[in-house]
Amino acid sequence: MNGLTRNALLHQHVETLIKHVKQQPASFKRYHAFIYKAESWSKPRKVVATVEMTDIGKLNVRFISTDMLEAKAKAHYEEICCARGNDELYIKIQKTYTKTDRFSRHRFLTNQFRLFLH
Repeated sequence: MNGLTRNALLHQHVETLIKHVKQQPASFKRYHAFIYKAESWSKPRKVVATVEMTDIGKLNVRFISTDMLEAKAKAHYEEICCARGNDELYIKIQKTYTKTDRFSRHRFLTNQFRLFLH
């Protein structure tokens, strides 16, 4: 799963969705999935687009590419992509507030014990 930079071709896939979302109130969000192939990719991939009107009334469009063809667009974005981001945030919080860097042992219990000693 990778985030994609917006370009004209991606924008064309969600153009009608953007027009619809612009007419909606704040916190309105829609998802759209489509197949896309960039020039540098060896094969087409599924792209999930999120188009939302933020709380302050600003349009926010995001694209992610994935190999998971069977997942629905909304479920893929909210349950997989956002969950991954939350996990990374928890790791960042743990490293920041416990002043730890990385755990270089392969076994969970060893790393947990090192954190306990810290």
